[in-house]
Amino acid sequence: MEWKIGKVTSSLFLLLTAFLSLSAAQESPPGEWGEPYFVSLVPGKVNIGQYSTSLRELDISMWEEIPSPVPIMQINYKGGDLQIRVQPDHIGAQLVHEDGHWYFIVNNRMDFEQAGQRLSVLTLVVESDVRNSFTVAINLINILDNTPSMYSEGLCRIPEHEETFLSSCTYTVHHDDGFVPNEIEGMHTNRIDFNMPDVEDTFEMVPADVIDTFNKQYKLSVLRALDYAQQAVYNFQVTVYDLNQTHTFTLNVVVQVENVESRVPIFTRPFTTQRILEKTPFSATVTAIDGDTGINADICYSLETDVAAYAKYFSIQLDESRKNGILKVQEIDRDTEKNEFYQFKIMAYKCHNELYNITSEAAIILEDKNDHVPTFDVEPSALSFWENTLMELPFERFNIEDIDLGLHATYNVHLQERVSGQIVSEIKSFSIIPNNGYQQGTFTITITNAAQLDYELPEQRQFDLIITATEVADPSHTSDQVVDIELRNWNDEVPIFDKDIYEVAIDETVGSSYDLVTVTITDRDVDDAVELRILSRNGEYLTITPVDTSEQNFPVPTFVFKISTAKDEIFDYDVAKEVIVQLEAKDTLQTAKQEPIHQVFSQVVIKVRDINNKPPSITVPRGRMHIEENSEPGTTVKIEVTEGSEEDAILIGTDPDTTAQLKFSIDWQSSYAVKTGAPVDPEVFEDCLIIDVDSTDHNRVTGRIRVNPELNQSTINERLDYEAYETLFLTVRLVDEKQVIPPGDTEAIIVIQIGNVNDNEPEFVGNTLDVERVVLEEADRGTIVGTIAAIDRDGDPITYSITPKNPDHEGWIAIASTGMLTVDASEKPIDCDVPIIHEIPLEVTLFDGLYTTKGSIAIKITDTNNKVPSLSSTVPPDVEIFEKSPSETEVLQLNVQDLDREAQFHTVAFEIDYKTFPELQKFFDVERLVDNSGERLNQTGLVRVKPNNDVLDRDLGTARFTINVKGYDNPNGFGRQNPIEASFTLILLDVNDHEPSMPVLAGLQLSEDATKGAVLVDRFEATDLDDRSTPNAKINYRIVDIKAAGDNSPEAVDAMNHRQQLEQEQQDQDDSTDDLFTLSRLDDYTTRLTVGQDLKTFYGRWTIQIEACDRGDEYD
Repeated sequence: MEWKIGKVTSSLFLLLTAFLSLSAAQESPPGEWGEPYFVSLVPGKVNIGQYSTSLRELDISMWEEIPSPVPIMQINYKGGDLQIRVQPDHIGAQLVHEDGHWYFIVNNRMDFEQAGQRLSVLTLVVESDVRNSFTVAINLINILDNTPSMYSEGLCRIPEHEETFLSSCTYTVHHDDGFVPNEIEGMHTNRIDFNMPDVEDTFEMVPADVIDTFNKQYKLSVLRALDYAQQAVYNFQVTVYDLNQTHTFTLNVVVQVENVESRVPIFTRPFTTQRILEKTPFSATVTAIDGDTGINADICYSLETDVAAYAKYFSIQLDESRKNGILKVQEIDRDTEKNEFYQFKIMAYKCHNELYNITSEAAIILEDKNDHVPTFDVEPSALSFWENTLMELPFERFNIEDIDLGLHATYNVHLQERVSGQIVSEIKSFSIIPNNGYQQGTFTITITNAAQLDYELPEQRQFDLIITATEVADPSHTSDQVVDIELRNWNDEVPIFDKDIYEVAIDETVGSSYDLVTVTITDRDVDDAVELRILSRNGEYLTITPVDTSEQNFPVPTFVFKISTAKDEIFDYDVAKEVIVQLEAKDTLQTAKQEPIHQVFSQVVIKVRDINNKPPSITVPRGRMHIEENSEPGTTVKIEVTEGSEEDAILIGTDPDTTAQLKFSIDWQSSYAVKTGAPVDPEVFEDCLIIDVDSTDHNRVTGRIRVNPELNQSTINERLDYEAYETLFLTVRLVDEKQVIPPGDTEAIIVIQIGNVNDNEPEFVGNTLDVERVVLEEADRGTIVGTIAAIDRDGDPITYSITPKNPDHEGWIAIASTGMLTVDASEKPIDCDVPIIHEIPLEVTLFDGLYTTKGSIAIKITDTNNKVPSLSSTVPPDVEIFEKSPSETEVLQLNVQDLDREAQFHTVAFEIDYKTFPELQKFFDVERLVDNSGERLNQTGLVRVKPNNDVLDRDLGTARFTINVKGYDNPNGFGRQNPIEASFTLILLDVNDHEPSMPVLAGLQLSEDATKGAVLVDRFEATDLDDRSTPNAKINYRIVDIKAAGDNSPEAVDAMNHRQQLEQEQQDQDDSTDDLFTLSRLDDYTTRLTVGQDLKTFYGRWTIQIEACDRGDEYD
């Protein structure tokens, strides 16, 4: 580096001047004094400053309004004479000497608000020598001793409807103690607060301007919109407080709400409803005022009828005062219009703006003139209908109309009959609904007592029904309507037997064609007939014969029948001592009305006399007969009556013959027993039971089946044994030993269930305990594992239970009432991994209610891939290695453990997520390491620099890598694979592998008049590609050599050569000679090249050799 210096002559000088100040020690006032010189007698309210010797002055700060007289200070002067030579008139100070001390007393009231009293300067003279005088300056401190005042700047008017805004209403608060910048007690600034309890949600005071120290302005802020209609004037009190609410002042504030046009008119004299006589003119006055009463605009009126056709009758216009509306109604004929109610709307509106309007509903009700009578409109006027039938008379229309109004159009309706030319006023067979009407009405006539309309009465077959309508207001207004009525005959009468019950007594051997009874039946219907038939099953053995009554004269139609036997021996005393025959009588008339046929019933009671000729019979009790096995001799067979209760099973033998002699026995030859449906050898059960007979009643004997007391009950061949046979089928025979006409005996098969007694232990069936059973780890609840097969020879129900031999397996397996084994796992799933187990040992218990049997089984567990691999330690977020690390350099070890039992499931494979970060394939891979030394397989995913990797150069490439390592178990199997994932950031540490690169500098020039310190290159920087945050890229600079390069002055060259010679000789000694050029460090990366000495006489070219060296490990 070289540049040329020109010749100039100039110089620069810098002059620095320093000033020092000294202070002397404090001295006492003139004379002899004790310490402290001055002591406050009112601490806190009178503060005494330090006496100034140079100024001969003592400063005192004192509260105003301290009650006087008051000694404020003790003066420790030791001499005999101390006087106040000069003082203001307002203070009235004096010195008093007592008890060897001087006291300074203020006798007058001191008021800060009196400006002349705020500073009081007094002169004190020692020993009457004016040369020994000093000054006392008393500064009054303002305290809060005055009450604020408040006044309004004028009448406050605020428009209504405006939300939250600041009004122009201004109020001034005055306080003699002042505001900013005056201080209260030397510390506080007076502050004003307001209280408006009645309107605090409506108004608040907001600061406006500060007029001066003693006056502030406030404006009234509106918090919510005002409403002139609700409140036109607000009159409230505002209380103003000063600092700490020491003093208060209350002002009555009046706010006038300004009416803003926003309201519709208000009717003060509305028109609503008026009754007038039809065909009569009418008028009325309507008055409305402006709803904005503060504006009071002129009001106009208009009218609109609900029905446009009625508008011709109504009008409204202003009166002469133009304040009221005159409503006029023309004559209206209600009968022509057929309307008495006329509804209309009267609108009042502001004449200048019709948008502000109000509408009033109004109506005229016409009162009627009674000038009409009720009239009928009936079609047809002649009716024909069925007798004795409740119905509504079938008029096509039945209307009555009186076109008057109100009571004049109200009428009553009543009915009369004209029968055989005679008027019947009180009728009960018809009613009319309604029985009154108003104007036009539709009416219904119904039959209320159909029985009175009877075709069987000749006078009722034709008659007139008269309907009369009578006006309520004027009974002379009456009209009639006559309706001709003709009744039609139909089957409405019921046949009647002459007796409710017919009774007769006969022998059971009576023969054919024997007359039993005569039956008489009547029916009032004209043109009707009656049929008789027998409803009982024995009707086929009886005959009904009609009797001819044509020659007889009965008042009503009468029908007679005879009932006789149809064949021999149809009655049996032993079957029925009394026979009841049900009779049905049915009429036959059926008209176009399609009415139902009538049926009535009676009965014939036939009492039969007995002839003895019947065999005996056996009655077996209903229910299940049973007896327990091993029952003691004499035990009776039982039968269930209801659930949970039983009684002796009793066989009943009967014979209706009075001479019967009955005997029970068991026919063992035809009796048999079975076990599970198969017959057993008779020797096992013969003679095990007997029948114990009670023959007290010869017509009815009873028998109880008991265990034979004469047999040995200890052997299976003679005792009842459920395991040998479970059901006995006994043939029981009943014989009438005095029967004359055979047969004289009868048989019945009795089924007896042998009750089981629990006398055998339950048993496991075959090799059911040794069957191989397998369950899947974490199998779902309810999964079937297998079945335990067991039997109980007594047939008793078996209760199954299981107990795990390892308490840790509790709740894994459940057993059902059928012996089925299922997975329970309601509280915890089956786990064969932690700890490692291969089977579940269980104890199985069978219990039949009395006996217990135990056995052991083992269920093998099939492992599932249900454990997720886990990292044994936390993955650091950042990992560091040096750049350009060689292949297979370790980056990070990921220690992983999978707790699955089987190797295929706890084997974990690793891979780097090249899909998301494809550039990682050039630099890194992951190697799987295995440690089999422990109980569990420990696996490590070793992230490393891959073999044959690309160079990791942080300076020219990437300095940070995000590496995502994925692991998954069961890598070579099918089914579930559990993933694990770890991410970290790899940071490449810098290696000092780059030299600094010097900047290119040329054409540098400097004038000869440059002095020491002149900047040649302000910022000189060599570039290093290494990490700038490390010493590898931080540069040290030094000047290696400075040489003359041409056109230099001889003196400069000689001086430079001489200097270099001295440096060579004294290279180990300090050289006090300044270099021609120097370097000064700016920061870790740059330096500044400056002139080392004045360049006078050093003109010419100079070459400067500068060395730049980084501070990395390689730097020496």
